Amino acid sequence: MRNSSNRCRRVPPFQRLVSGAVSVFKASTVAFCLVSLVLGFTTTSRAAEVGQWLNAHGAPLTEQEAISRIAGADIVLLGEVHDSADIHRRQVALLEALPNQPMVLAFEQLDLENWDALASKQASDEAVDARYLADIGGFDAEGWGWDHYGPLFELAVKNGWLVRPLNLSRQKAMAIAMAEEDWLEPLSTEQQQVLRSQAPDLALPGPLQEDLIDTLVTAHCGDMGRDMAAQIARAQIARDILMADAIVRMREAFPRRRVVAIMGNQHARLDRGVGYWLRQRDLDAGAIAIGMAPLNQPLSDQMAGKSSEAYDLRILTSPVVRPDRCGTRRTDQSAKWRQDSCTTRFCCDLSVTVVSQQQNRLFSLRNFSV
Repeated sequence: MRNSSNRCRRVPPFQRLVSGAVSVFKASTVAFCLVSLVLGFTTTSRAAEVGQWLNAHGAPLTEQEAISRIAGADIVLLGEVHDSADIHRRQVALLEALPNQPMVLAFEQLDLENWDALASKQASDEAVDARYLADIGGFDAEGWGWDHYGPLFELAVKNGWLVRPLNLSRQKAMAIAMAEEDWLEPLSTEQQQVLRSQAPDLALPGPLQEDLIDTLVTAHCGDMGRDMAAQIARAQIARDILMADAIVRMREAFPRRRVVAIMGNQHARLDRGVGYWLRQRDLDAGAIAIGMAPLNQPLSDQMAGKSSEAYDLRILTSPVVRPDRCGTRRTDQSAKWRQDSCTTRFCCDLSVTVVSQQQNRLFSLRNFSV
């Protein structure tokens, strides 16, 4: 496997951080994955089935009814569980089923610093294949999995869709989370302006912020302090705001194109994710948020009939088998933070590459997220 130690270099303001603190921060991203759907998908007594579409009130919809609703949106926040093969197949099928329309396909998996390179390449007359286009965008095929995302890039090339990045890089997100002061320093002037105009303190309104912090603490099996959880929430919120801003720019530049944003379910949320920040920019009217949940994710197997403030539409997908991370971590006393894994990639909703720590070096093991 690829040695990922070079990817863990810190920006200068954070070189003073001890490796233990960074490991704690990385571990947080794995744990948060385990509960990312709890607040968006809640329970009732009615059992749900794989392939069932639900509206915001929990009422069942046919696939055609769901597609018709999605076809009327200018912006589609297409949530996912990053390591679910079933979800990725359904994403491709959904995009193929939509009426033929020019599109911008935007990816959480691509960092915003690659925007100009992608735009320049697609503006040229040079033909590029899907893998080359993904490479230009900085797509980590080993970490995210080409089998999962390759068909989406191939569909974009086949249909002449534009491809754009959405995300703040892991290094910059970590800098925001771990800084004691000047946490916007690693960002561009434009990004700093966006964040200061939307949320100067990088926090959600009171109850929503507390809800997010509670989720992070719970995700850490109760071991994480609220101060650390608040730091990680800060990076999550920065990413959501900048993703929303990227979507706004896409709509302004390409008003005749539908924007479909591929992102984790937590980012796709209307109540505190990208959808929330689009609402602050008065762009939520033309947007639709979709949550895609494996049947065995927390509480999602019984969500039919229950309202959700997080998504306009939800669909249940095939189970994804995962280990019991809290139980495993608590029995492992060999590693600092008693963890059996940490991550090479910081994302707060998240897609992460699970790694083991051996002789102070990080090695990728597998893609793991919700």
